[in-house]
Amino acid sequence: MEKNQSDLILLFKKGIGITLSFISFITVIMFVTSCESGNQKNQTLSKSQTYIQTILQERAKLERETADTTISRFNAEEIAQFKIKPRQYFYPDTQYIIKAVFTLDTSTPVFRMPTNTDRKPRFRIYGYLDFTIKDTACRLTAYQYMETPEDNEFLFIPFGDKTNDYTSYGGGRYLDIPMPASDTVTLDFNKAYNPYCSYSDRWSCTLVPPVNMLDVHIFAGEKIYREGHH
Repeated sequence: MEKNQSDLILLFKKGIGITLSFISFITVIMFVTSCESGNQKNQTLSKSQTYIQTILQERAKLERETADTTISRFNAEEIAQFKIKPRQYFYPDTQYIIKAVFTLDTSTPVFRMPTNTDRKPRFRIYGYLDFTIKDTACRLTAYQYMETPEDNEFLFIPFGDKTNDYTSYGGGRYLDIPMPASDTVTLDFNKAYNPYCSYSDRWSCTLVPPVNMLDVHIFAGEKIYREGHH
């Protein structure tokens, strides 16, 4: 009887030891997993912060170049206005960095794109960009500028969205992207910029084609500069 009790006690102690070892093992696994998850989160946060700083630095550089009379495209009156009121921007937001599917299509002929003046520069449709933003399927047409060969390294994407007339320029904004090397393209709406005619009436600016009017709000990129100006 005493032997049986001793055996039971021994088995009980062994069971407790195994259980404690198992609990310790699970605790270590959870700790390691938590650390890895925390590290991944910190890395993502660090990348986001680095990206935001890069965008803010690019914007600051643009303001410096705008004020530099040796390289600025603006006249003295416009430069003086920028010193009083710099460009306005949405704060950088990584959710507006979008992966789009690019479809090459140069089948349509070169055409003259309308502007807010009599000027009509030559463009051609180069392809289409399909993506989803805020659960809404969107498509933008990308254009190739055909006036000068040196401009053919980039595609021109004029677009409008539901922020126009409210927080962004009523006439829409522009994006430039490198000539696609694959069927996947990154669209960074934090880099969306205003046409020059949003700053001064002396400029001639390409109008946004109706096909590039998005049915979403793009709270990214450059904001409206002159209130009530279209």
